[in-house]
Amino acid sequence: MDTSTDTAATARSLTHSQRQIWTGQQLAGDAPLYNTPFTFRLRGGLDVDRFCGAYAAAVDRCEALRTKVVPGEDGVPRTQQVQPSEALNCVDLSNEADPEGALEKLIATHARRALDLNRPLVDSFLARLGPNDHCWYLNQHHLVTDAWSTTVVYRLVEACYRELDSGSLPEATPSYTDFVRFEEGSARPGDEKSRAFWRDRADGAASAPALYGRPNPDGCTRSTRLTVPLGRMRSEALRRLASEPGVRVLTEDLSLFNCIATVTFALLGRITGGERLCLGTPSHNRATPAFKETAGLFVELFPLELEAQSEATFNDLLRSVQGETQNFLFHARSGSSAPAASRSYNIVLNVITANFPAFAGLEPEIEWHHPGHCEASHHLRVTLHDFGATGAFNLQFDFNDTVFPEQTHPWVMAHFERMLDAFLTDRTQRVRDVDLVGEEERAVLIEHAGSPASELPGPTLVDAFDRVEDALPESRAVSGQGEILRYAELRQRSEALADSLAAHGVGRGDLVGLLAERRPSTIVGLLAVLRLGAAFLPLAPDNPASRNRFLQEDAGADVLIAQDDLEGWSGPRLDPSDVSWSAPPDRDPPRVEMEPGDLAYLLYTSGSTGRPKGVLIEHRNVLNLVAGLRERVYDDLPEVLRVALLAPLTFDASMQQVFAAMLLGHELCLTP
Repeated sequence: MDTSTDTAATARSLTHSQRQIWTGQQLAGDAPLYNTPFTFRLRGGLDVDRFCGAYAAAVDRCEALRTKVVPGEDGVPRTQQVQPSEALNCVDLSNEADPEGALEKLIATHARRALDLNRPLVDSFLARLGPNDHCWYLNQHHLVTDAWSTTVVYRLVEACYRELDSGSLPEATPSYTDFVRFEEGSARPGDEKSRAFWRDRADGAASAPALYGRPNPDGCTRSTRLTVPLGRMRSEALRRLASEPGVRVLTEDLSLFNCIATVTFALLGRITGGERLCLGTPSHNRATPAFKETAGLFVELFPLELEAQSEATFNDLLRSVQGETQNFLFHARSGSSAPAASRSYNIVLNVITANFPAFAGLEPEIEWHHPGHCEASHHLRVTLHDFGATGAFNLQFDFNDTVFPEQTHPWVMAHFERMLDAFLTDRTQRVRDVDLVGEEERAVLIEHAGSPASELPGPTLVDAFDRVEDALPESRAVSGQGEILRYAELRQRSEALADSLAAHGVGRGDLVGLLAERRPSTIVGLLAVLRLGAAFLPLAPDNPASRNRFLQEDAGADVLIAQDDLEGWSGPRLDPSDVSWSAPPDRDPPRVEMEPGDLAYLLYTSGSTGRPKGVLIEHRNVLNLVAGLRERVYDDLPEVLRVALLAPLTFDASMQQVFAAMLLGHELCLTP
């Protein structure tokens, strides 16, 4: 479309969601991660000239089809409407040797091409495949659309098609400016309370756990979409369940969402082993009848989180979801989300209730195409929809290509289906009892378990570290708080501290408390403990005294490594700063015979759903993790890396950063 003729309309501010998406697009460059391409296959008599006229009339009546992004005088981007002058592109594929193949190629080319923000944020064409067979392609940038908005545009074009010659064309859709003003309004009751709610959630949010143990360290945005048709019987069973007493809540749509969210949380808990679970989901923000008729971006992502006990049944989980969605509905106001909260989830769940009616008597075949990219932080997107109102849902999975190699796709989808079927069959059963693994996957896992895919870095963590130090003594090992330790220094200090620990009676099989401060001496401490064949118990600096007392008593730990006293801890405390790092010439470093099955560290759950539970991690567990990370992640990255320690040491995800860095010869950077 030509955009040379601008309307007199002034540029307007971006909404909160638009700013986030605009920023994401700037970071993504030419990756089309915000394309939303739909096709509508129309089989039957369609007047092409009439359709083109209807589309032109719709463009005149719909701001979203004329919107581009312009830089403001202050450098802040704004949107502006333009007056397009080009007609809808019509493509005749009927004479191609393979019209279907030609159409598929054409759609893929358009869908995977980033839209120019300096032009109207829409790409559309009508393809003719035969005398009574046409396909309408409509792609808008997410900056100006969402799923509901697409139905608004579709219905407008259809209405214009029906009424083109009648002289009574439909009125223009309501202006998106009304929503911008609504969001900018400072007098909405409860807005500040909602913003504070989401800020508090963001401040207390932990980093999202690795799904199936796989991170996305290079920020890959490439993704693959696969669809699982649920079928009419399963879809009807889901609808019946959503209408049952105790399951049905305010609306049918919300009840359906709660059911799918329960299944998603159940799977998330099983694959991560976590009790505090979080996923992202959109608030649709169309609170008025006018907003429901407005084309534009209204949705905004918020975290939905809950605590799940290890013994929880589906009914338990469903009740928790119902409670959290009430909080969500109360606080998920447009413009109130805290972008920092997005770090707490890497699964996005969307239940889309929008659908597309017949087009002038023709039943459309609707497909939502994938541009091949999605946001790097969205490792898995799960979407439930029935765009054609057929009565049968489709379950759509968008897999990040780094996190989910191709061979894992059918397994993950099967896991979700098995969890869904278990939920539909018996809500009283415990989530932990559902058998997720099919026979084919089980055979592969058994084979893999008997034949490691990668050589382990060493028989124990100490052996593995010492091998790295022997090869790279002068390489940087750990840095933080203005201090840098090279591998030789780190080894020397850990040996010296191990001597002091041994003098306090620490030996193989013991547990030692370790204050998990973000300083190099903490890493020295955990290595020193491991050198003695002992295991460390990380303790958060802000733990209340009651939790410290419980952890010490439950773990049977005695000695504490910390620079300052820890409230609630009783027993000897060893301050690393009191240890002389200079090794006497005649001293032999401590050496203890260890086995791969020896305990390396002990972590405890939060205890927010009951008594905290300790999880024992052995040397071989960590070594297998590092071997897998080396094979699947680090071998494809530069030879020397600086690996940021983002998660707290009391959270298990931190250990993959600590040990993958130090056992593979990289530098561990302790962020503040």
